[in-house]
Amino acid sequence: MNKLIHPNYKKASNVIFLTIILSLIKFFLLDDILHKGTFIGILLAILLFFVGVAYLVRIGKNWVKYFLLFLALSSLLDIPDTVELCKQNILSGLAEITISLLDILAIILLFRIPKKST
Repeated sequence: MNKLIHPNYKKASNVIFLTIILSLIKFFLLDDILHKGTFIGILLAILLFFVGVAYLVRIGKNWVKYFLLFLALSSLLDIPDTVELCKQNILSGLAEITISLLDILAIILLFRIPKKST
């Protein structure tokens, strides 16, 4: 049985994939981090986790929006780190702000899906 999936699921999934790509770009802008092998492993694990989240969104799992909202609200604690990052490397700081805004866009798209579509 094919379930009709609201177009916002695909849009939100695409936005999440875009944030993954921007996260990789941001990572390579931070030159000194490339020398820390464990950090690369952790980054790849986190990015693979978000690939899984983007996939769950794409197939129309409604509960993921609450999980993403929780992650977005908990990331408010990182605002001082983002300000410091902007002071150290403006491109990385702008990338971080763009990623946060795209995350908010994905959450908005998911919460605009009518209840009947889930």
